[in-house]
Amino acid sequence: MTSFARDVGIRAFLGALGLGLVAGGVGAFAPGSAHADPAGVPTPTVSLPPDVGTIFNESPVDPGDDGVSEEEFFFEGATSLGPYKSRMIVRRPLNPRHFNGTIIVEWMNASSGNDIDVDWLSLLPIVAGRGYAYVAVTSQQVTVDFLAGWDPDRYGGLHMADDPDAGQPPAFEVFSQAGAALLDNGATASIRSAASTRSI
Repeated sequence: MTSFARDVGIRAFLGALGLGLVAGGVGAFAPGSAHADPAGVPTPTVSLPPDVGTIFNESPVDPGDDGVSEEEFFFEGATSLGPYKSRMIVRRPLNPRHFNGTIIVEWMNASSGNDIDVDWLSLLPIVAGRGYAYVAVTSQQVTVDFLAGWDPDRYGGLHMADDPDAGQPPAFEVFSQAGAALLDNGATASIRSAASTRSI
């Protein structure tokens, strides 16, 4: 993939999605929601992963069969403990005109030491049938460390500072910054109206 194509893809992604900030689990955001207030949350830098390997937590069924795309993005910034680099998985209608303007976001479960997108398969029917988008975020240090060891070629650049606090407050900062990245370039309407040729 050329650097131009990668840049176009990142800008198309940023311009296409908006995301509500929730403190874990699953939440939803629609444009204009009173719950979406990114004020004071730093905006991280978004990039594409290396063009090697496969997505950890790739959907166990092909979402393309239901008209849904699956993409992975990296994002990096800083929390109160220091710099980090993490990732998110974005699943959305292949046809931007089918997007209904609402994104469901999941803080991926880390209880097993690796990411689990617990709600994805149960949500696929409404993503496909009702035009929702879905974003799964890697928010915790334990799963970032797991990914870096699972596929160093793809995920070796991911990192997050060790957190001595069992409550992991920096994980909430990471999750909020994922939302800030999506809100930064704004208009969710573009995913409904722009053809793929207008990605630039």
